[in-house]
Amino acid sequence: MDFWNIEETAGSFPVVHNLPVKTYLSLSHSHDSVVVGISDTAIGVDIEKIAKRKNMAAMAELFMSSLELDLFQQHVTPALYFYQTWCVKEAYFKSLPMLEQQNLSLQKIDTSHICSDKHNGKAIKLRLAEFMFAIYSEKKLSDINCFAINKTVQTDLTLLIGNHTDRLKIHFEEIIR
Repeated sequence: MDFWNIEETAGSFPVVHNLPVKTYLSLSHSHDSVVVGISDTAIGVDIEKIAKRKNMAAMAELFMSSLELDLFQQHVTPALYFYQTWCVKEAYFKSLPMLEQQNLSLQKIDTSHICSDKHNGKAIKLRLAEFMFAIYSEKKLSDINCFAINKTVQTDLTLLIGNHTDRLKIHFEEIIR
């Protein structure tokens, strides 16, 4: 197989057809960083460079619920909460079929629900240096492979999610230009 046969149809996920299993894709970029999520189930990824913005409060009103806005305004580090909330919502949104996306406002996505054990899928948010990264999958996440230009790092993170601890392996591998 010399290439992937990627199909994006109206109202559906991008799917790779010529792999041994049905494969879903999600893509995000911010500044010089790119994240690609590949899974055998619906997946969404988002990455954003954490930067102070003069209009952060006005932007938050566009995508946060009233409860999230209250938490944002009371947060010790409002910028961090802003990017965590944005990235989780974006990752979840990207995991949905286009038909569902068309009728869904980001304000209606309840991050406290999709990040909880009560939700069927799994949302994870991480700060990676100056970036916020989030991934959402319909199934439990146990291994993430990340590829980055000019960086080789391998790390294991222990994440407290809900009432249990998950072990999440994150691999960064250098891509040669």
